[in-house]
Amino acid sequence: MYPVSPTPEAKVAGTLHSRGPVAPLGTILVGTDLSDGGRSALRAAAHLVPSRPGNVHVVHVQPAPDRRLPAREDSAPESEGVIAADQPSISDPLSQLAQQIQDSGLADRGAHPCVCVGRPFQVITALAEEVAANLIVLGRHRPRRAFDGLLGSTAERVVRTAAVPCLVVNREIEATPRRIMVATDLSPHGEHAGQVAVTWAKQWAGDSGAQGAPADGRIHVQLVSIADFARPGYRPLRLTDTLRSHEKAASETGGDAVEVTSRVVSYPLAPEGILKIAEELEADLVFMGTHGYGPVLRHLFGSVTSEVIRTLPLPVVVVPLPVGR
Repeated sequence: MYPVSPTPEAKVAGTLHSRGPVAPLGTILVGTDLSDGGRSALRAAAHLVPSRPGNVHVVHVQPAPDRRLPAREDSAPESEGVIAADQPSISDPLSQLAQQIQDSGLADRGAHPCVCVGRPFQVITALAEEVAANLIVLGRHRPRRAFDGLLGSTAERVVRTAAVPCLVVNREIEATPRRIMVATDLSPHGEHAGQVAVTWAKQWAGDSGAQGAPADGRIHVQLVSIADFARPGYRPLRLTDTLRSHEKAASETGGDAVEVTSRVVSYPLAPEGILKIAEELEADLVFMGTHGYGPVLRHLFGSVTSEVIRTLPLPVVVVPLPVGR
């Protein structure tokens, strides 16, 4: 979002309509710490992953107890390798991971488990690139500690640095999403998040093999722009016109399988407004674009996306703008 943008005109400049289609959801990487939050992430992936097998990777990352442990030669330097299962410090987490994959139903999808050592956010982002994942799934965001406002947790760091969308599972996903909210600031980042949401919704609607797929095969996506109309310089009519153009483009992408609507809402604080509208819609999933502010700017100016993934009691997909767009 744009917490320090001087005028709304800066937000609505530029569109993505002619910049090519969004890639369908293909490979998912699930990062888990083997906690209840990690199990929720695995169950969420089971409902979202396309029905073809072999496109789910599950990773658990441990701090390296001994830097002399062997590293896999083809791994990224940050990951320090996938350690063999016969290592005493790794075998128990690997068996726990295998059991959780079995319990989630992902074993039937040919999920690939691995246990790595290193810094969790670096390992996860490096592995996502290695396996060409286009979604990273993470468990519930843990409560903030004293310095998290500046440094961030693993989930925040992954969301901030990953080149692909990240799903933070703040609440259980019990079926394929049927009601999706896209919180957009009408920037290219927000519009791209809407295109990703509609592309994946169309895929879920047509995937009869997905767990809990909608009976009627139709998914509702609503694009919501939340703005403080009392702020000097805001022009509600211009915002509405821009949002409608985004809705039209999203509808063309979704076709008959996805119902796309839009609305502009006046609310002074975006995180609270997003929660209010999501509750009204009974949204199963929220998509947001991110501008990727670093920790210092986020600490000084705030980040709507960062605040939402910490506080919204709903699963949130954070979508970065692809490199070159």
